[in-house]
Amino acid sequence: MKAPRVPRRPRTSTWRRLTHAVLGTALGAGLLMALAPAASAASAAYVAIGDSYTSGYGLPGQLSSPPIIAGCGQSSNNYPHLVARHYNTTVDDRSCAGATTAQFTGSQGANPAQDSALGPNTVLVTVSMGGNDVDFSTTTSQCLAAGAANRSCQTTQLNNLINSDLSRLASHLPGDIAHMRSLAPNATIVYIGYLSGLPDQATWSATGCRSNLPYYPGDIAWLNTQGQRLNSVLRSAAQSQGAIFVDSLAKSAGHDPCRPVGTRWTEGLHPAAPATATFHPNLAGHSAYASMIISALGG
Repeated sequence: MKAPRVPRRPRTSTWRRLTHAVLGTALGAGLLMALAPAASAASAAYVAIGDSYTSGYGLPGQLSSPPIIAGCGQSSNNYPHLVARHYNTTVDDRSCAGATTAQFTGSQGANPAQDSALGPNTVLVTVSMGGNDVDFSTTTSQCLAAGAANRSCQTTQLNNLINSDLSRLASHLPGDIAHMRSLAPNATIVYIGYLSGLPDQATWSATGCRSNLPYYPGDIAWLNTQGQRLNSVLRSAAQSQGAIFVDSLAKSAGHDPCRPVGTRWTEGLHPAAPATATFHPNLAGHSAYASMIISALGG
């Protein structure tokens, strides 16, 4: 039996609630205290949850405080900080490189569960998680090694692993989002997909991009299919729980690592300064993420 669809919260009021929160007109002076990164019992108006694609791993402006984000690769130029600046508010950014959906409710080293930042004062939650659950870093490594040996990475073992991981993610992600909603009942939840880190096969061939994306011919299309499958899992889970889904995969077409600096939103094997992380969003990518989220919220 199909579960009933959860009504989507009105998106146009979110920015007003954020603005009211920072001015102290919505929830009072107590919320102003909650907006501080070190707030204890109170929850922040805006909370960001995610992995390295959210934290801004490898970007300039790497943060070392507060201690709660130690080792997470957070940048002051990541999209949560850009969104917060747009609304003239602050963000309790719990995103951390290497995080999986287990970090929604579980610690990651010395860092507490990411959803521990949520509470009744939270009016906006942005979430981007799931790529590490499917362990795409392992898939990338195996496919790069196969490409260097001039062979395909499309093995039965790797296919079975991805299938199993996607199935597991699809089975529990709706419940994870429902749990976040229970912790932050007054919040609009925005679930963000992943930017495309690959062109289509024809672009890869035509641009002579093999040095930056050194895969075996034919694996590009297969890898794109796996990214689309992950995106579908994230979309279905988010929409089943009434969250806004930002389809950044579709919107990032034409901004892959084969494009010139200034056009690309993600980097390949040889990142262009000031980005230093391979296969991660650059500054333009985080700016694009922020624009998509702000647009989804109504401006």
